[in-house]
Amino acid sequence: PAMVFLGVFMMPMYYGSKAKSVPEYLKMRYNEPTRVFNSVSFAFMTVASSGISMHALADLLHALLGWDYYLCLIGTSLIVLAYVLKGGLSSAIYNEVLQFFMIVFGIAPLAYIALKNVGGWDGLVTKLQASPQGQGALHSWAETGGADNPMGVPWYGILFGLGFVLSFGYWTTNFAEVQRALAANSMGAARRTPIIGAIPKMLFPAVVILPGLIAYALTMDTEAGYSIPNKVENGAVVLNAAGEAVLNYNQVLPSMIFHYFPNGLLGLALTALMASFMSGMAANVTAFNTVWTYDLYKTMKPNQTDKQLLSMGKYATVFGIIAAMGFAFVASKYNNIMSILQLV
Repeated sequence: PAMVFLGVFMMPMYYGSKAKSVPEYLKMRYNEPTRVFNSVSFAFMTVASSGISMHALADLLHALLGWDYYLCLIGTSLIVLAYVLKGGLSSAIYNEVLQFFMIVFGIAPLAYIALKNVGGWDGLVTKLQASPQGQGALHSWAETGGADNPMGVPWYGILFGLGFVLSFGYWTTNFAEVQRALAANSMGAARRTPIIGAIPKMLFPAVVILPGLIAYALTMDTEAGYSIPNKVENGAVVLNAAGEAVLNYNQVLPSMIFHYFPNGLLGLALTALMASFMSGMAANVTAFNTVWTYDLYKTMKPNQTDKQLLSMGKYATVFGIIAAMGFAFVASKYNNIMSILQLV
């Protein structure tokens, strides 16, 4: 709904204003302090998000191929830096389109294969109901309407807080998303961009959430031969305060791929995972260099030529990659990427 709202209602305002970025539009709509605040906060968010993607990709390569984590971090960063510097936003967009199809064809079969192996939807439901969470494993809203709500937030708070405030706030103002539509060559194309993107977006929960549910169900089945990987640091399993092994939830999807896929499909799936993380890195880095160059640097030095702004954009890209690498080490302290993504 938020992406459709962006295309129908927000893009006519963004694109019609001729603004190059969301912060620039906020200056037109409100004032200079609003633009500066949005620019600075957004620049931090994009660098942090890119760092999380870097960590996820480096951790994936380290866990599955045994490559050194730091070399993986540097190598993938240099690849993204190379094609963003060479082609700019257009190269990032073309790569994202290609990577999207790789993600779909590489990971989508996992949901079908894994579901078939647990006995279909009925088999999955039976296994989840037999788990310690019982019916709650199938219903994220369970008991959110009662006084003993385990979430601590009533259902309407979750619905409007996540589904309306955060969702609409992210998809309609996040420049990393809006930037692609602003690069369109006409108002019609700009409005269609998020609307068309919303169609495959609706299918992604099945690709991501379903394998996670199946992984949880398999851990309850001793005969399945699958378990969620433990978190490992410096060659040793990390233990919590109770002396129990800490599970590495970031490795659930890769471990499921290894558990179910044959060699040929395995290579495609791993490539798809790499593509998804690199796509996130490129999107955030290109958004960062645009906001820095046009909304911060150009304000401080308004007489710069287009050539000078282009050079500054390239410097900003390099700085953004380096800063993101630094944040990747912060992300490595979390065993659940979604936790730190919500913080950012």
